[in-house]
Amino acid sequence: MKNSATFRIHIQSDLSSGDFKSLALLYQPLLGIDAHGLYITFYQLINQTGRQIFSHQELFDFLNIKQTVFLNMRHKLEALNLIQTFQKNDDFIYMMKT
Repeated sequence: MKNSATFRIHIQSDLSSGDFKSLALLYQPLLGIDAHGLYITFYQLINQTGRQIFSHQELFDFLNIKQTVFLNMRHKLEALNLIQTFQKNDDFIYMMKT
């Protein structure tokens, strides 16, 4: 993946307080704090910025991480079925699941 590759984030519905509680108490010990933080960051990007398309480099700079760290966190989220990743060339879609 190129750092300049773009991505979009989609979610079916907003997260409830119960969803956040499950994320913090059930998933965070399995994911680790970094992957948990990535999930929360994805959620805030789609709900607070009003933007639809982001570059991975923007995300890496925002979180102060390298691509390899991001990929490790993303794979953890995918393994626990919290996100699903779709890719076409250098365009990615991250489908968030509750």
